[in-house]
Amino acid sequence: MDEFLRCKICHELYDITTRKPLILPCGHTLCEYCLKIIFKSNQIKCPFDKRVHNFMERQDIGINYQLYEFISTDKSLNEDLKCPHHSNQILKFYCKLEKSPLCQICLANGHLGVNHQIIALKETIFCEKIRKKNLEIINSSKQAIIKSKETTMELEENLSEFNNKMKTMKENLLNKINLQYTNALNQISDDNMKEMNCYEKKIKQMQTMEIETNAYLKELDNLNEKQDSILLLEISKKYDCFDQKLELPQLKNRKSSELKIDAPFPIPLLSKDQKNLYLLAQNSNYDSKNQKMLRRLSEKGIVKNEQILSALIHINRKNFVKPDDKSIVFDDIYKPIKFSHNYTIPSPVVTAKLLEEVKPMDKIAPKILEIGSGTGYISACLAYLIGNKGKILSIENNEVLLDTAKKNIKEFNPEVSDIIEFELKDYKALNFNPESFDIIVISMVFQSFPIEFEEMLARNGVMWVSIGSIYSKNVSNYIFEKDNKGEVRSRKVEIPEPSILNYF
Repeated sequence: MDEFLRCKICHELYDITTRKPLILPCGHTLCEYCLKIIFKSNQIKCPFDKRVHNFMERQDIGINYQLYEFISTDKSLNEDLKCPHHSNQILKFYCKLEKSPLCQICLANGHLGVNHQIIALKETIFCEKIRKKNLEIINSSKQAIIKSKETTMELEENLSEFNNKMKTMKENLLNKINLQYTNALNQISDDNMKEMNCYEKKIKQMQTMEIETNAYLKELDNLNEKQDSILLLEISKKYDCFDQKLELPQLKNRKSSELKIDAPFPIPLLSKDQKNLYLLAQNSNYDSKNQKMLRRLSEKGIVKNEQILSALIHINRKNFVKPDDKSIVFDDIYKPIKFSHNYTIPSPVVTAKLLEEVKPMDKIAPKILEIGSGTGYISACLAYLIGNKGKILSIENNEVLLDTAKKNIKEFNPEVSDIIEFELKDYKALNFNPESFDIIVISMVFQSFPIEFEEMLARNGVMWVSIGSIYSKNVSNYIFEKDNKGEVRSRKVEIPEPSILNYF
């Protein structure tokens, strides 16, 4: 079981001292002790595939960090344990028969018999660790199964309750049709026989609607238990639209004293959560996963401004990534969501913090400079918040990304396209007058702060900068603020732990 923790040449366990796991360019891993032996004339010939690798020095051989980190974090595999019976001896062996660790003296004193199965102590420790880990996984799986069963029962109860309400809706709808029909007939008198034909047409129309209603209700009856409440609410919207067709145009022109018309058919009696889902489902920008993400951002106090919340609803993140990344785009993980040419879209928490810090909606006719258009996501959010009162210049040095950003905004959020001006240019070639922009958002990740942007920032302006490396997961975000005297102060923006949105 510990085969992957042993050197393939000497069969000794890797450690963090003299037998560190070193990896060759061909992918094979050996311990440092064995590689010292085969390292000759700045060359190593792999003992497995016979490839020859050249190195300036032996220290240039890379460490297999996957194994090294596993070994270094497991103290039980690295610390030498002293024998309780022989203080100057180290426990190296384990007797399966008596289930006890042994030093060399203990081994020689009564543990060399035929029935004594002697193995390395570190192997025993490793196996025990794997066994405990497997037990933890099994217990977690059992708890997940129990939770899944509870959720299934809750869904079944909700579906049963909703079906009962749909049955009531069906009865109310049919009663309303009959009532509308009766009221229409009662309004016909001997003096307005000319309107008779109109009413007959309306009656036929109502009969046709009744057929359509029965079709909708049949569709509802055919829903099985696996369908969720969103689909049920979408069907209930059909009834709402159908109800609006029931009003008689000829009767609307009469005075209220002459004719009493029933109020429009109400939204079905739903629970608070179901009603919220019903109303949200009527928004063309509604997305259940996006809604869950925003709810958590609000609960944790990351998004406090209603305008920013509205922007994150209308500018849907999943429209700005490639199809392969749509499944993780709402997770708050520091994993780069690559789109093209190593572009990464910021995590949900970072995006929310960015908008809350720069507050574009608080500026009067702001001029915004964005460095790194990417796929257009941050550009669209900023444009939504400033509306037609400001202007955004978005700079991108990659033509493919620039065309992608334009296409995404034109297809998914055309209402903000006129606010953004895209330009294909390297940020190093920018030449603007001092204090030209109220807000500067640097969507790229710099290794060090580019001081040339301070001069472009207007007084009482704000700038967002990300410094670090996305590949080492070490990125820090900073806000630079210039006061009305032209002095610049900076502060680090604290970003919550990435587990804040782990709800899928």
